Amino acid sequence: MNEQAGSIFTDMFGLRDPGLISKLKEQAETLKLKKNVRFYHEGEVPRHAAFLISGIVRGYLVDANGREITDCFCYRTGAPVVPGVPLGAPAGLNVETLAVTELLCIPMQTVGELMHQYEELWVVYGRLLVQAYNEHLSSKNMLYKHSARERYQWFLENYPGIVGRVSNKHVASFLDMNPVTLSRLRRVMREERREQGLSDHEAA
Repeated sequence: MNEQAGSIFTDMFGLRDPGLISKLKEQAETLKLKKNVRFYHEGEVPRHAAFLISGIVRGYLVDANGREITDCFCYRTGAPVVPGVPLGAPAGLNVETLAVTELLCIPMQTVGELMHQYEELWVVYGRLLVQAYNEHLSSKNMLYKHSARERYQWFLENYPGIVGRVSNKHVASFLDMNPVTLSRLRRVMREERREQGLSDHEAA
């Protein structure tokens, strides 16, 4: 396991117990995936708890008409890539890579056993759940209460570096608009920034 992956336990999760950290490092493996690999399937029970080291992944659902609906993006180092709650439950959505991606994977059985042994791990689990809930609630409030332009501006601010690296249709789906609307909005915002003498990078 590389040093960056190991630092997730201490720097990202804030774990302090040497015994716990040692056991996690012993069981953890890094998984490197190519772009467009679906590694969690809706309804299947995940065998590992995964955390992002690098790359971009998205979670999505498929509606009755076969249309993919993007529910979330994951791009921050240390972010949990877990498709269901509680741990070990069947995946509630599909998860695929949108770029070459590296994951830190820990067997689900190991996580369960260590949670019974170390209270510290429960604290981290609870904190991650609260964080995920708050982010989910924030995104839904934005998507359902604001205009298309406001939604896209929010996306640029909260998901820096994503636009231009992932398909326009995935971003549009996440923002609850069609790709044509998003393309038109991006073009208008670029033109406005150029007229103001500003870089159009943020509205790429």
